[in-house]
This record gives sequence, structure tokens and C-alpha cells, in this order.
Amino acid sequence: MESRFNTLKTLIESKKEKYPNISNIWLKYLDQKFTLLNQSLDKAEVIFNNIDNNQDIPYSTIAILYLINQERLP
Repeated sequence: MESRFNTLKTLIESKKEKYPNISNIWLKYLDQKFTLLNQSLDKAEVIFNNIDNNQDIPYSTIAILYLINQERLP
């Protein structure tokens, strides 16, 4: 995945001279998404490294937590 990400960034960079605005927007967007993905992976790693000390969460609780989280977003 990371090589695909870097390949895409290289492609965008190669078009940057002719299309600077859209290139800059895409580069910033991709960097933000990549950062968020890495943060999510870090969180998942922490959770699953420590999961043996807890019980599983029911689907209904997960659904409620998901809906509550969606309400907080702009």
C-alpha cells in the first residue's frame, strides 16, 4: 500500500507544474488521509495488544458508539 501511495504522489508531483492547484490539494488530502490511517493503525495495535484482559463488546454497543461518534463530526 505504501508503495502505491508513493507512486501516486510521484505521479501528482510530475503534473504539478502544469496543474499546481489541483496537485497541491491532492497532495495535502493524501497526506492527511495517510496520517489518519497511521493513527488508526496505531490505535488498533494498542487495542489488540491489550485485548486479552477484556470481554468482547456486543454489536449493539458498537453500533451505539459508532452513531454517537458520527454525531460529533461536523
